[in-house]
Order: sequence, then structure tokens, then C-alpha cells
Amino acid sequence: MRLKEACPEGPFRGRAADLEAWLASGRASRPDWYHPVRVCGLFGAMRTFASIRGAVPLVHGPSGCAYFQKFQVVISFGHPVPAPCTGMSESDVIHGGEDRLRRAVLEVDRRYKPRLIAVLNTCTPMIIGDDVAAVLHDVRGEVGARYLIAVDADGLQHYSQAHGYNAALAGLVENVMQPADIRLERSVNLFGEVVGGDAALARDKFLLRDMLARIGVYVNAMVPAGSAVEDIERAPRARLNVPRCGPMAGPAARLMRERFDVPFVSPAMPYGLANSERWLMAVAEFFGLEEGARRVIAAERRRLRPLLAEARRGLSGKRAAVHGGPGRAAANIRFAHELGCRIEVVSLFFATEAAYRQVLDAVAETGQDPLILIDRSMEEVRRTVAEHGIEAWFGNSLDFPATYMHSGLAAFETLIYQMPYEGFGGCANALRHVVHRSQHVPLARPAGAPRRGAAGAPLARPAGAPRAADDVPPWAACRGGGERRWHG
Repeated sequence: MRLKEACPEGPFRGRAADLEAWLASGRASRPDWYHPVRVCGLFGAMRTFASIRGAVPLVHGPSGCAYFQKFQVVISFGHPVPAPCTGMSESDVIHGGEDRLRRAVLEVDRRYKPRLIAVLNTCTPMIIGDDVAAVLHDVRGEVGARYLIAVDADGLQHYSQAHGYNAALAGLVENVMQPADIRLERSVNLFGEVVGGDAALARDKFLLRDMLARIGVYVNAMVPAGSAVEDIERAPRARLNVPRCGPMAGPAARLMRERFDVPFVSPAMPYGLANSERWLMAVAEFFGLEEGARRVIAAERRRLRPLLAEARRGLSGKRAAVHGGPGRAAANIRFAHELGCRIEVVSLFFATEAAYRQVLDAVAETGQDPLILIDRSMEEVRRTVAEHGIEAWFGNSLDFPATYMHSGLAAFETLIYQMPYEGFGGCANALRHVVHRSQHVPLARPAGAPRRGAAGAPLARPAGAPRAADDVPPWAACRGGGERRWHG
């Protein structure tokens, strides 16, 4: 499945009106010189299949492709990833890698005994034209796996991880999901969940499941993370899909609607109180459960009011930057505005036009007009942050932690974090995190100025502690997450 809509190319720098004109002009194109701020389709495809119980992704390509993507997933999200690889060599490039792929499929089936094997086709076999589909057809009678799926996950036509997510999800829709024998009342799929294991991102979906249960909505399946292959087969029983991130899962959600008549809603990701309310009401309105949702929202407003007020005291009026994929960026724009920030810079990467319009809608709701960057290098992002006097950073950074921690910013990380932050259950964690970071991590300061605590006094050093040189990054003196840093 080719998903050309999944990623208009950049880069872009301008205001909201300029972005509207840029989208309408069709000028987006891949530049001749590029500083990468994306990973390729393999990253998204590997994460998707690795999160399914009973599934194994098999990378068809050089071993470095599999290792790097596995390393990225493990180091960022903390869950193990099986990543067998055909390990293509120079000889395979010349003579073809189909024999090597055949042997690898048989070995993966023997070693792991999976229910599903997904062959992820990388750049090398795509260029030389290996017929992966034919290989899988030939070995089908020799393996115990029920499903053999080929997914194009290269970095040439699939220019970002969003392509990989959608290609993998489309593979599940087309090859694994079965027509529904029954439709479950008031049931949804949390669609596009791709983080397995016990990472914070993996726990978010359980908070959302519990939030839906409070209004009488049942989660049929979490597609795919945390589900077995059998759960994926039964996904069409749900009445509604709720994509985790519309820009990432929207094309595949539309495919599932066409094939199985399962509609979807695509609210902003539920970071903060206002986004969580919006997310819950989108589902409630589909099922006619608005009254119950309003009662839940009223109760949560009362519970979270003191924390929200404390977080606002620390950030109201501060100049903020928002960075990340457009799904998170739109949510974080609203979250930063909810906390009283002045949003000066919004930095984005890999998106659909619909996703960019979600960002434009969020910007319009705030009544602000930030500078918007798309696919700009992280050096340019850092320079822009400094030029605008940014004091707080919302979102994720591809070169974590260099961008916001080296700049001495109060940062609210929404990708690589230690607690679940989504929904009302996660909102309390997010607000406590905001309070902590705004009080105990000094806001950005001029070069050479002493680092100061929440009350404005220079931070004291313990007796005997070495003085850190001023040109040392602020995180270097305290690697573990930076409650207090001793800095001159």
C-alpha cells in the first residue's frame, strides 16, 4: 500500500498565514541538501510489529538497518524488540537476496514459533528488486506461522516513520483482520498504539481505557500494542476506532473504515485537562454519552484545579517553544496555552496536510501567531530558540537531551518520559511534572549568568563539590534527570 499522503516534504519557516499559502501552493519538495530530523519507514514498521504478541518482524536488508532501529526503540522506549535480520552482504546485492530471505524466514519460524512473520523490506532489496512476495508464497507451506506479510519499509519512497506505521497497520488491516461476526455495543479500538512493554508511553493506553470505562465505553482491542495476533483479527468487532495520533494512523484508519465499515474520530492527543476533555467528548458524542462525559469532566476539573493553578503560577507569561510530530505538537500547543504560556516557536516534522491543519487550528484557538518551522535542522531550532528568548520547551527532541537541556530550559518531555501523561489519570502526573520542572530546573539564562533556584537565589553547592565550568552543559553535572544542578 503506497501512502503518498502520509508525508508532504519540507522544509518550511514562517507564520500561520505563510503555512496556509505553502500548503495551497504545492511547493513542498525534498531539498537538495538535507539535515535529517526524521527516521525512515523501517522505524515505524518495526515498532508496529514488535509490539504485537506472537508477531516477529524480520528485517530484509543489511544488519546495520536492524541494529540501528532496534537500538532507537530500546533506548527511547525501554521495551525489548526482536529484530532478526537477513544480513544482506555485497554478494547478495549483486546476485540477489531471495535465497537468504527464504532461509531467514524458515529460521525465524523455527526459532520463535510466531503466529505472524512480517518481512520489512529495506532500501537495498527494494533497489535490486528482490521479489519478497514470491519468496513468502513459496515458503508458506513450510512454516507454522499463520500469517506471512511483506511490508515496504525503506527510506526512499517511505520518507518518514509515519509511512512505516501506516504501511504496517495497512498490512494488518489487509492480511490479518477478519470480517466481524458480531459488533460489540459501545466498543472502540485504541488504534495505532505502537509502544509495548512497560514504558510510560505503553501505560498511557491503559489510563485511556479506564477513562472510557467511566462513561460506559469498552475497549475491544489496542491495535496493535499489547494485543495478540488473535486480538488484531477481532478488531473489526469494534464500533469505532480512536487513533492515538491522527497524522500517524489516519490513512490506515481510513483503510479499515473502507474495508470493515469501522468509522473513526481523530481528536487531539489528550495531554492536559482541556485536551483530555476534548478527547473524551469526541468518543462520547459518537455513542450519545455526552451527559455522562460531562459529569466525569466536572469531577476531574474539581480534582485537578489546585494542581493546574500551581502549574500556571510557574509558567504564566513565559515564552514557550513546542516541538515534535504534529499530533503531539497540536496537543502541546493547547497544553502550553492552558498553562498561560506565550507560544513563540512551533517546530514540526513529518506530517500530512490534515495534520498541519490540526496545528493551524490549535494555533488559531490560542489567538497567538508563533513562528512555525517544519523539517528544519536541530541547529536551526536551537538558534531560533535562543533568538526568541524561549524559557520553556514542550514536546520531544530527536537529539534528546541536547536541545532543551543544553539550553537550560524548563522542559516538558512528551515522548521519552517516566510517567504516563495522557487522559485525566495522566494529567495529574503531567501537572506535577510541570510544577517540578518549572520550580527546580532554572529557566533559560544568559551565557555566564549563575544558575538560580525557584526563589531566585543562586543554587548552593554541597561542601567539597567541584565547581562546574560555565561552558559545561547544565546536564553534565547531574546526568539523571536534573532535579538540582550545582553550577558555579
